[in-house]
Amino acid sequence: ASPLAIVTGAPGWLGTRLVETLVTGMSEVPGLEAPLGERRVRCLCLPGSDTSSLSKLSDRVQLVEGDLTDAASVKRLFEGAKGATVFHSAGVIHPTRGVKQFTDVNVEGTRRIAAEAESAGARRLGEGATGGPGRDRRGCRDRREYDDRSWRHRRHGDRGRCQDRQSGADR
Repeated sequence: ASPLAIVTGAPGWLGTRLVETLVTGMSEVPGLEAPLGERRVRCLCLPGSDTSSLSKLSDRVQLVEGDLTDAASVKRLFEGAKGATVFHSAGVIHPTRGVKQFTDVNVEGTRRIAAEAESAGARRLGEGATGGPGRDRRGCRDRREYDDRSWRHRRHGDRGRCQDRQSGADR
């Protein structure tokens, strides 16, 4: 079988550009001038999303309807994916179901993709992140509880301080 690329985030802007590049190449970038051979591209697409631009690209583009928050969808995405290259570009930028959606999609969805990719025997996983839980505006990772009333978080047990991981200094 021909090599497989798995893409999340299509039919969003970034995911669609990535699928286009995998299928048709990108003439203005050295090394990407030509399409990547007979590679098949499998995309996880939200139910009800407009996938017409992806369907028109090539018969090598396979659409899997599903959601990062649904384990069965992600499992279906990785069926027969041994040796695949995974491009994870899905994420929530503007939540429609409250701030908890950031954690459900951007954090837990990414964990689900990584775990399923490993379980399926994928060869590589590349991830392009959106802003969201797991990093505050100063770039410090810590444990947080997000609520749906605001973009702010309540820290657990750190008295509102954030320590620099390398120097140990409070920020």
